[in-house]
Amino acid sequence: RRMDSGTTPARLIVRKDGAVVQQLELRLERDEWVIGRSAEADLLVEHPSASRRHCAVTRGDDGCIFVTDLGSAHGTRYMGEALAPNTPMRLFDGVTFSLGQSAREYSTEGVPLVPPARPKPTAEPPRR
Repeated sequence: RRMDSGTTPARLIVRKDGAVVQQLELRLERDEWVIGRSAEADLLVEHPSASRRHCAVTRGDDGCIFVTDLGSAHGTRYMGEALAPNTPMRLFDGVTFSLGQSAREYSTEGVPLVPPARPKPTAEPPRR
């Protein structure tokens, strides 16, 4: 479990025709968010070309955020290029991805290119 540094959590922003239509907070307590048509998905996508478990947004041990296509039928596009299934790609502000034939564009807010340094655990002082 990660400590909350008190900063605003990063967010995944979904836009259609430039307008924000959905948002998902990427809270520090979690390391994976599934996007798809399934009712169990963390971000529900109601589009015929989206799979039930289309892709996942994950946080690595180093704090970096990734998107991974979960073997979807119609694929995930990362910056306009087809993303190979089960191949994580870094997300940071300015990078976009899309699902299948959907016109919705996914991007992050509050995800820097270089993740903030994580605090190192402090050693307890020696006992006397």
